[in-house]
Amino acid sequence: MARFLFAIQRQRLPTDRAHLVEINGQPSILVRGENGIQGVMTFEIREGYIQSIYAIRNSEKLKQFNKDATHQSFV
Repeated sequence: MARFLFAIQRQRLPTDRAHLVEINGQPSILVRGENGIQGVMTFEIREGYIQSIYAIRNSEKLKQFNKDATHQSFV
């Protein structure tokens, strides 16, 4: 799954960078662009399988991540 997402990221978002992080105890992908964090995807894992994927692209909701990013505190 992560390989697939990184392949798409390289093709579609050449100036953005994806980072594997942990947010609220869940594996996540954080996408940074030139103007800060552009999006976050969090994966809810149960019994080794992805149960849900939560994506945030709303700039208002990402403000907290951008503020926390200066301290590298995403958990």
